[in-house]
Amino acid sequence: MFFYILHLYILKFLYLIAVAIWGTNQGEYFGFDHVAMIWLVTIILAILFYPFVKLFSQFKARRKDLIWLKYL
Repeated sequence: MFFYILHLYILKFLYLIAVAIWGTNQGEYFGFDHVAMIWLVTIILAILFYPFVKLFSQFKARRKDLIWLKYL
C-alpha cells in the first residue's frame, strides 16, 4: 500500500513538471508516443522506489506499537 500511495504522488508531481517544461503533446494532456517509454519509466521508478519501500518495511516491522501502520 505504501508503494501505491507513494507512486501516485510522485507520478502526479512528475506529470506537472513535464507539462510545465514541455507542455501538452497529446491534445490537452502530456503523454508518451510509444509503450516502450511507459515501460522504461516504470522500470526506472520501480528501481528508484525500492529503497524507500524497503526502509518503510523495516520501520513497520520495528514499530509494532503503532497501530495505524497496519493500514499501510
